[in-house]
Amino acid sequence: MPILRPILCLLLVVPFVLAQENVPTYGPYFESNRSGLKGDASYLVFRDAKKFDAVLKLVPPVGGRRPVAVPADAFAKSLVLSVIRRGPTTYTYEGVLSEEKAGVLTLTFKSAPVGAPSTAQFATPLVVVLPKGAAKSVEFVENGKKVETIKLD
Repeated sequence: MPILRPILCLLLVVPFVLAQENVPTYGPYFESNRSGLKGDASYLVFRDAKKFDAVLKLVPPVGGRRPVAVPADAFAKSLVLSVIRRGPTTYTYEGVLSEEKAGVLTLTFKSAPVGAPSTAQFATPLVVVLPKGAAKSVEFVENGKKVETIKLD
């Protein structure tokens, strides 16, 4: 007959962490000439399709490659985040990850210029859709450095 021994359970309270690796991206998009945004980079959170459409436009299909649009219902149930890097070259984005922890939604990614600088100016958007969750703010971490924090209402 087995001997029953009392088991001591230790309950640890750990803040909820929602991590998502390889966050899907949408596009390609381009920045509207009428966006009004300036500077080397913009870090944006959209909760409204009208505001999103005023800043970003979907690139028409080129060479058989069909763009992937942000789903129409994304603004009702998610946050649409965008990074726009500007300069004399285009940029690539990779290693896009998200994490929600203690009310902060963090978007982490790496960006790098492509090719040699030119006399033309380019704007290269990164667009992702993430669950709203319980986030009270969004942090953007680019190349290991926190570059922007946006408080959510």
